[in-house]
Amino acid sequence: MLKLLHHPLFLLLFTLASALFSFSLYQTVKKSTNGRQNVAVQEQERTLIAEENAQIAARLEQAQSPIAQEILIRNELLLQKPGERVIQIVEQTEYVPPPAQVSESVTPWKAWKELLFKK
Repeated sequence: MLKLLHHPLFLLLFTLASALFSFSLYQTVKKSTNGRQNVAVQEQERTLIAEENAQIAARLEQAQSPIAQEILIRNELLLQKPGERVIQIVEQTEYVPPPAQVSESVTPWKAWKELLFKK
């Protein structure tokens, strides 16, 4: 039996078997790590989707409230209640006064002097 352990062919086969076993263990660990990472990514996506669903449910509940429906009816559909009068205010552009006629020769100090002491 000892002669068999010292035979070069046996040592070569044992080395190859050990290398294959080590490679197999490495692949198993790699698959396990990838699986954990995939599970973590899926959990994050699930959390994001759950938050999005909660937001959509809140918006749906808010949209079904009577106040939101009335806002939609009045502003979007331009409807009114029976017997109600609607006053429409036309938006006007801002009033811009014409620029004052300022002479080029008057400096700010002179203008203040004229304003305060009125010659």
